[in-house]
Amino acid sequence: MPEIKNITAYGTDGEVALFDALDSVYPMAKQLRCCYHFEKNVLSQSGFSSEARKRQVIATVRDLLTIPIDDFDDKVEEIHMQWPSVGDYLEKNRSMIKTSRSEERRVGKECRSRW
Repeated sequence: MPEIKNITAYGTDGEVALFDALDSVYPMAKQLRCCYHFEKNVLSQSGFSSEARKRQVIATVRDLLTIPIDDFDDKVEEIHMQWPSVGDYLEKNRSMIKTSRSEERRVGKECRSRW
Protein backbone atom coordinates (compact mmCIF):
# COMPACT_ATOMS: atom_id res chain seq x y z
CA MET A 1 0.00 0.00 0.00
CA PRO A 2 1.46 3.41 -0.90
CA GLU A 3 2.29 5.81 1.92
CA ILE A 4 0.17 8.93 2.14
CA LYS A 5 2.32 12.04 2.47
CA ASN A 6 1.92 15.78 2.62
CA ILE A 7 -1.62 15.83 3.98
CA THR A 8 -2.54 19.48 4.49
CA ALA A 9 -6.13 19.03 5.69
CA TYR A 10 -8.63 16.32 6.47
CA GLY A 11 -12.24 16.18 7.54
CA THR A 12 -14.06 13.90 9.93
CA ASP A 13 -17.61 13.33 11.10
CA GLY A 14 -16.60 14.40 14.59
CA GLU A 15 -15.76 10.98 15.99
CA VAL A 16 -13.23 11.82 18.69
CA ALA A 17 -11.04 8.72 18.33
CA LEU A 18 -10.65 9.32 14.58
CA PHE A 19 -9.96 13.00 15.18
CA ASP A 20 -7.22 12.11 17.72
CA ALA A 21 -5.73 9.34 15.58
CA LEU A 22 -5.41 11.54 12.50
CA ASP A 23 -3.93 14.33 14.60
CA SER A 24 -1.24 11.99 15.91
CA VAL A 25 -0.31 10.82 12.39
CA TYR A 26 -0.68 14.21 10.64
CA PRO A 27 0.02 16.80 13.35
CA MET A 28 0.62 19.64 10.87
CA ALA A 29 -2.60 19.06 8.89
CA LYS A 30 -5.69 21.18 9.44
CA GLN A 31 -8.58 19.37 11.09
CA LEU A 32 -11.93 20.12 9.47
CA ARG A 33 -15.33 19.01 10.60
CA CYS A 34 -18.04 17.85 8.20
CA CYS A 35 -20.96 20.22 8.79
CA TYR A 36 -23.52 17.71 7.59
CA HIS A 37 -22.37 15.12 10.13
CA PHE A 38 -22.05 17.76 12.83
CA GLU A 39 -25.70 18.66 12.31
CA LYS A 40 -26.77 15.00 12.20
CA ASN A 41 -24.90 14.37 15.47
CA VAL A 42 -26.58 17.37 17.09
CA LEU A 43 -30.01 16.17 15.95
CA SER A 44 -29.39 12.65 17.19
CA GLN A 45 -28.70 14.11 20.63
CA SER A 46 -31.81 16.30 20.56
CA GLY A 47 -34.29 13.42 20.40
CA PHE A 48 -36.71 15.62 18.47
CA SER A 49 -38.88 14.03 15.79
CA SER A 50 -40.67 17.15 14.55
CA GLU A 51 -39.08 18.52 11.38
CA ALA A 52 -39.95 22.07 12.45
CA ARG A 53 -38.17 21.57 15.79
CA LYS A 54 -35.15 20.00 14.05
CA ARG A 55 -34.88 23.03 11.75
CA GLN A 56 -35.08 25.31 14.79
CA VAL A 57 -32.26 23.42 16.54
CA ILE A 58 -30.05 23.47 13.45
CA ALA A 59 -30.65 27.16 12.78
CA THR A 60 -29.63 27.94 16.36
CA VAL A 61 -26.60 25.63 16.37
CA ARG A 62 -25.37 26.99 13.01
CA ASP A 63 -24.72 30.28 14.76
CA LEU A 64 -21.81 28.53 16.49
CA LEU A 65 -20.08 28.34 13.11
CA THR A 66 -20.46 32.03 12.28
CA ILE A 67 -20.46 34.06 15.50
CA PRO A 68 -17.27 35.67 16.82
CA ILE A 69 -15.21 33.11 18.73
CA ASP A 70 -15.45 35.28 21.85
CA ASP A 71 -19.23 34.66 21.88
CA PHE A 72 -18.94 30.90 21.40
CA ASP A 73 -19.09 29.83 25.05
CA ASP A 74 -22.07 32.10 25.80
CA LYS A 75 -23.94 30.67 22.80
CA VAL A 76 -23.29 27.10 23.98
CA GLU A 77 -24.68 28.04 27.40
CA GLU A 78 -27.77 29.59 25.76
CA ILE A 79 -28.35 26.43 23.73
CA HIS A 80 -27.82 24.28 26.84
CA MET A 81 -30.54 26.19 28.69
CA GLN A 82 -32.97 25.78 25.78
CA TRP A 83 -32.14 22.15 24.89
CA PRO A 84 -30.12 20.44 27.65
CA SER A 85 -29.30 17.29 25.67
CA VAL A 86 -27.98 19.32 22.73
CA GLY A 87 -26.05 21.54 25.13
CA ASP A 88 -24.49 18.48 26.77
CA TYR A 89 -23.29 17.24 23.37
CA LEU A 90 -21.87 20.65 22.48
CA GLU A 91 -20.12 20.99 25.82
CA LYS A 92 -18.65 17.48 25.54
CA ASN A 93 -17.27 18.35 22.08
CA ARG A 94 -16.54 22.04 22.71
CA SER A 95 -12.79 22.04 22.00
CA MET A 96 -13.10 19.94 18.85
CA ILE A 97 -15.89 22.19 17.53
CA LYS A 98 -13.89 25.32 18.27
CA THR A 99 -10.76 23.90 16.60
CA SER A 100 -12.67 22.74 13.52
CA ARG A 101 -14.58 25.97 13.31
CA SER A 102 -11.46 28.11 13.31
CA GLU A 103 -9.75 25.91 10.71
CA GLU A 104 -12.80 25.96 8.44
CA ARG A 105 -12.89 29.74 8.61
CA ARG A 106 -9.16 29.92 7.77
CA VAL A 107 -9.57 27.86 4.60
CA GLY A 108 -12.76 29.67 3.61
CA LYS A 109 -15.22 26.80 3.90
CA GLU A 110 -18.90 27.34 4.53
CA CYS A 111 -21.25 24.94 6.17
CA ARG A 112 -23.90 23.72 3.80
CA SER A 113 -26.68 21.41 4.81
CA ARG A 114 -29.80 19.66 3.63
CA TRP A 115 -31.79 21.11 6.53
